Amino acid sequence: MDTWHHDLRSALHALRRSPGFTLVTVVSAALGIGMATLAFGAAYTFLWLPLPFPQPDLLAAVSMERSVEELAVPSRVSVPEFFDLGAQSRNFAARTAYQERSLTMLVQGRAEQVAAAVVSADFFRVLGVGPRLGRTLRPADDRPSAPAVAVLGDELWRRRFGGDAGVVGRTILIDETATTVIGVMPPGFSFPRDQEVWVPFAGRLGMNPPRAFRILRMAVRLRAGVSLEAAQAEVRTIGERLAARYPESTAGWGGYVRSLRANTLTPETLVALRYLGGAAAFIFLIACANLTHLLLVRMTARRQELAVRAAFGAGPGRLARQIFTESALLAGAGGVLGTAFAAFLLARVGELEARSGYPSWIRFTFGLPALLFALAATAAFALLLGFPAALREARRKDLSPVLKETAGAGGSRRLQRLRAALLVCEIAAAVVLLTGASLTVRSLLALRGEPGGVRPSHLVTLWTRFLGPRYAEGTARAERIGDILARLRAIPGVQGAAAAEDIPHTFSAGEALLFPLRQNGLSGSFGPALRIQLIAVSPGYFRTLGAPLRGGHDVTNSAETGAVVNEALAHALWPGGSAVGQTVRLDRGGTFTVSGVAGDIRHRLLSARADPTLYISLAAGSQRGIGLLLRTGLSLDQLLPAAAQQIHRVDSRLPVFGAATLDELRADILVPDRQRSQTALLCAVVALFLALLGVYAVLSFTIGQQLRGIGVRLALGATRWRVMWQIVGRGLVLTVMGLALGLAGALLLGRLLAPYLYQVSPADPVSFAGIAILVFDAAFIACYLPARRVLEVDPVEVLREE
Repeated sequence: MDTWHHDLRSALHALRRSPGFTLVTVVSAALGIGMATLAFGAAYTFLWLPLPFPQPDLLAAVSMERSVEELAVPSRVSVPEFFDLGAQSRNFAARTAYQERSLTMLVQGRAEQVAAAVVSADFFRVLGVGPRLGRTLRPADDRPSAPAVAVLGDELWRRRFGGDAGVVGRTILIDETATTVIGVMPPGFSFPRDQEVWVPFAGRLGMNPPRAFRILRMAVRLRAGVSLEAAQAEVRTIGERLAARYPESTAGWGGYVRSLRANTLTPETLVALRYLGGAAAFIFLIACANLTHLLLVRMTARRQELAVRAAFGAGPGRLARQIFTESALLAGAGGVLGTAFAAFLLARVGELEARSGYPSWIRFTFGLPALLFALAATAAFALLLGFPAALREARRKDLSPVLKETAGAGGSRRLQRLRAALLVCEIAAAVVLLTGASLTVRSLLALRGEPGGVRPSHLVTLWTRFLGPRYAEGTARAERIGDILARLRAIPGVQGAAAAEDIPHTFSAGEALLFPLRQNGLSGSFGPALRIQLIAVSPGYFRTLGAPLRGGHDVTNSAETGAVVNEALAHALWPGGSAVGQTVRLDRGGTFTVSGVAGDIRHRLLSARADPTLYISLAAGSQRGIGLLLRTGLSLDQLLPAAAQQIHRVDSRLPVFGAATLDELRADILVPDRQRSQTALLCAVVALFLALLGVYAVLSFTIGQQLRGIGVRLALGATRWRVMWQIVGRGLVLTVMGLALGLAGALLLGRLLAPYLYQVSPADPVSFAGIAILVFDAAFIACYLPARRVLEVDPVEVLREE
């Protein structure tokens, strides 16, 4: 015990005598451990964190997919496929299908739009979750003739019903249908995403939906002992049988099974995880390089000290133990700071991901696995710091060469070359990450400046839904929308108002197949189908969005008159000719004459090209959810109460929800790009800081060891400025070498990032030149600051001290 206390006191004393080395080492370890732990925590959350359900390893997702260019394109299942897969499989203990929807709930005369899921009867059985109050669904509830029932989420139950246990058995209106509440789920349950209400299919999917209409997600609970591989083999066989039996709808499609956890991952998420993991690995290696050459410099300076102690009787074990004690203290301090850093970043990531559309049960928290990883990384740093030096001292037998060394020698040429190589690699790694960050940030800025075919400023959007038999016909909805728009335009401060089944950047546009009339004089002869976006709009839609027509005239309120095509559709079907006056037919029925051509509006991603789009009258539309667009200088808080009042004057039972400015909607769809840019920027800044810290520290410590040689040169007539610039020059030579290596690596990284860049070249000269200048200037400062010590060297004092 006394020996341990003595070693600890000696280690603390040694570290206090070298505050610069201690600070740089702790900071390097903290950043390396913190970034590695952050990457592990994010990966664990997405890839390995168990689902919050009993026996989560038995939960799997089943889908029908087709192969396009050897890449699996994820799909869902149709209603017939759901029943076929369930009936023919022997590996499923239970299966369920579900579809996310938005439903209108009317309670005490107030309508509210709620996130809901339409599910089959075994939904809760598959997940293994029981109700807090009442019961969940039974097979008898999932029949077209069964009374309408619903299960409520805990948060909705508390918000709208005050946590009243008597809500079970109460009748409420959901989508204008009298619905009995049969149960309330426990707190935290919101599967599949952030749902608050669960209702049975019970005829909500329509009668005899087609086999090719794949709109359902399918989840299963495997039987005990059944592996995912066995389930996959069985489902693949079933898919082959279905493709042979129904070639017109299933040919080229196959059945696939994944864990329910893996099914939540999107390509964007996987890209972000790979980038964060790769960047964290770079930073960890930079931190390791920092520690390695700092250790080399320190051990070179301490060789005589350790040799003297050995000469006075300190055994190899004693010296090794002290070195390990110092290493443990340094790594432990870095580990504590790094763990706190990672915990802070994970909490911040959790705040960002709340708006990313991930399921609410995916939570970024610093749990036990992340803590264990941080401890392992800390132990690795302790070994890296202590083991090589301890082993070297333990094996040393002849002390005379060390005792005869000149104080302050810089070490062998081999060690000097090793330190130089480590600095070059650090700078190169930092350049790679900085260039990647620059590319992603410039891409984000280009996206933010992309108008998307509209004038987004001063546009307020909101939604309403037309329910019940009185709004079954499109003409009835269009007439009521006309009344609403007239009232909205009368609000002081509103310059324009329009309505549509889609609001740009909300992913709500419908799809259809369009058949153009052939120009061969044959009546009723239509050309091959083209998949398009189909959007029903009111007159004035393009004017309100700030997207004027390129030719022809707008849609009207009549369901039987013209339609408007966008430029992408016009160029696809009638290149070099006029689209106005052409005739088209939709697969769902209806023939339209093109009356106008509109500019391309990007209804989905800003980074994607505008899809071919056909705009028809609201009277010909089929959607009951209608978006309202108002061009106004009023704020959302000022406008929303007045707009809701005018809408309720037309029909008090119409819900008003989803109010936002178009700028806010654009910001939401850029969340993945913004997160990718923030992650890249954070990693790049940390990497650059570590690299510059390494350059500064090594030069500073090296100059401290070589003061005698510097003093001799000054005494022999060398000028201080010349000596200083020689030191700076050596550092800048290493910087230029690191820049060259890093820019070559950045070219490879740019190719990997190319699919995720918008209007930015993977070899963007602005990014490459800017990063080169930034790193060179920063490295110059990192070299200049320690080199200025030469200006303060008194050769007489230095030689006298020696």
